[in-house]
Amino acid sequence: MSKVKVAVVGYGVIGQRLADGATLQGDMELVGVVDAAPTLTVRALHERGMPYKLFCALPDKISDIERVGIPVSGTMDDILKEVDVVLDATPAGIGEKNKEMYIKYGQKAIFQGGEKNEVADVFFHGYANYEKGIGKNFLKLTSCNTTGFIRAVDCLDRAVGVEKVVVTIIRRVADPGDTHRGLVDMLKVDPIPSHQAVDLMLIMPHVKATGILVHTPVSHGHIITLVVTPKKEITKEKAIELFNEHPRIRVVRIANGFNSNTSLFQYARFLGKPRGDMYEIAVFEETIGLSGKDIVFAINIPQESVTIPETIDGVRACMEMQTERLEAVSLTNKYLGMRGENLMSKREYLTLDDFNYRGKTVLLRVDINSPINPNTKKITNENRIDQSLVTIKELVNKGAKLVIIAHQGDTLDYQNLISLREHAEQLSQKLGQEVQFIDDVAGPAAREKIKNLKEGEILLLDNLRFLTEEVSTFEDAVKLAPEEMVNTYLVSNIAPLVDYYVNDAFAAAHRNSPSMVAFQELLPTAAGVLYDREVTALAKVLDDPKRPCVFLLGGAKISDAFSMMGKVLAEGSADYVLTAGVTGQIMYIAPGKKLGSPSEKFITDRGLEKFVEPARDYLKNYPDKLLLPSDFGIDDGGKRYEVTTDDLPIEKQLIDIGSKTIEKYGKILREAGTIFVNGPVGIYEQEIGAYGTKELWKIIGEAEGYSVIGGGDTVASVARLGDLSKIDHICTGGGALIRFLSGKKLPLVEAMKKARERWQS
Repeated sequence: MSKVKVAVVGYGVIGQRLADGATLQGDMELVGVVDAAPTLTVRALHERGMPYKLFCALPDKISDIERVGIPVSGTMDDILKEVDVVLDATPAGIGEKNKEMYIKYGQKAIFQGGEKNEVADVFFHGYANYEKGIGKNFLKLTSCNTTGFIRAVDCLDRAVGVEKVVVTIIRRVADPGDTHRGLVDMLKVDPIPSHQAVDLMLIMPHVKATGILVHTPVSHGHIITLVVTPKKEITKEKAIELFNEHPRIRVVRIANGFNSNTSLFQYARFLGKPRGDMYEIAVFEETIGLSGKDIVFAINIPQESVTIPETIDGVRACMEMQTERLEAVSLTNKYLGMRGENLMSKREYLTLDDFNYRGKTVLLRVDINSPINPNTKKITNENRIDQSLVTIKELVNKGAKLVIIAHQGDTLDYQNLISLREHAEQLSQKLGQEVQFIDDVAGPAAREKIKNLKEGEILLLDNLRFLTEEVSTFEDAVKLAPEEMVNTYLVSNIAPLVDYYVNDAFAAAHRNSPSMVAFQELLPTAAGVLYDREVTALAKVLDDPKRPCVFLLGGAKISDAFSMMGKVLAEGSADYVLTAGVTGQIMYIAPGKKLGSPSEKFITDRGLEKFVEPARDYLKNYPDKLLLPSDFGIDDGGKRYEVTTDDLPIEKQLIDIGSKTIEKYGKILREAGTIFVNGPVGIYEQEIGAYGTKELWKIIGEAEGYSVIGGGDTVASVARLGDLSKIDHICTGGGALIRFLSGKKLPLVEAMKKARERWQS
């Protein structure tokens, strides 16, 4: 995978740090920096041996720079022709003028906090609204103070929700070495609200904020005090725990000598940090306390370096290098060497970045199990094949000799139990290179083909389900542990021929078969890109949701809905659970109410009345979090009519939610920070039952919150009535997804955890 080419325009206080930060990124290349005069930073660049090429912003100023012996590699026009994205660190107002050149050359650009918000498509913060920046042409960073305290507020918001923030910013008058203000001996106060508080509300519109700004005659760092009103109560100890877990927040103790901004600056130099920089904000532990429900604390902002990580995040977003927030910020943190363990190291599996595959044989397990036309035996939906491409491409680009294994159908699903030859043809067409195929899984022909693979070549073996040990009936009848599966035909024949094993089949994570859990026992193992995205997206819903977090549970598979409902309510992942479909109907009758005989017969005929008692318990324990339909759509002789709950029971079949419910649910979904949907809200296959599903998909597609959907009917209903491109993450798994969100252990997830412990060194 080629590196993203970066230019830094404006080589001053921030620009030199951006250049260093971009250079540290393993997936980015700094082409050069741009300035207009032989400033002190440019002279220092020269004395350091010109680690970066220098380009001149103004052609008529090139001679001024060259006159003092500093080489110039070209003009700003020249560098803009070479790069993918520009980091503009020029003084306020210059970036807006430069934008015309960026547009001329088709460049994306990221501006610093001094520019007006209107200069960009998105006002951006890496942690708080990463998804909004994905694919955009122009991003504008928040200011140093706003960047820093949003980290802390966002950290608390994801854990307990935040209603309101009051800040007092004690601000330095100028950067170190900045003498243009002259000698200053005063404290100056700005009118309320400070722009930083206003900016916080733009980034986090669900939070109310105000603030006071005090200018002080110092030059190193800012101190900010915050009074945060949480939605849920939080203890001092929990706040410290949350801050300690955040890679861009450092918790320091006054008792240990961290009693000032200068002590932190000094400590950074003791650590050998270039220029005495720290990328992390510091929370003073002894300032953390409670005032009633509010949490109070003070932080230090290293103003010269704090925005560097978020700017790098911006590159990842606008260039679509990563579409998941945690994946993106973790890579930035990793390359910058942020404090303690970064989020990637907290993953319970290794990723593709953990090994060198060049010239090595890699076994890749994917899930390309596709719907098959029973008559023609042709693939009718290529979605899973499409989703497998990203990992295949990355491994080929990394120089692997790639062997792919996959299943299609099962003995219990015999109409779909076919050869993978067409899958190989589809992969070849989509990848633009030959994917070799052999109608053997682990026999002599397959082994010989593997031995003869060359770097960059791809081989797809035939259907794993042609092996008895891989079918579900064998799995259910013969309970083998992974360490016992190493002696199976597949593993014993293939493992000796390969160097690494990569699993990208999260959709089959609930299967306990040799191809899924046994190779980890013998081979260094990594998760593929799709596996990583799936687990990261689901963890984002369960463990790290942006608040409020809303679950919309519908459909007819109510065992799935009730399994998830219990966990997300008990563990506090969900702020609201919106019920619809049969799930909503069971919630309605739980207190003893009646729907009418047609709808009640549907429930009893399918044995679903067993869910009434748990529904009653949920309503009793979580009355403020569970929402039920207020009205319904009914089928009256093939025509749709709506009735309210006051009209029930009714001797007509309920087929959908009604307009009042759509309005009620829509308001909550529009304000949500995170949205998870499993199941349509009505009988969407029929036109008279599709209205509610169609309207809610439109609302979710337009909502600002991060959206995740899962389940076959859910995805099919969006494809039919909505726009899949407006959903942030579409889960590939069915059974695996439900088990994961229900808190049940998945064989693959457990095997990947063990593999990390075994192979991470």
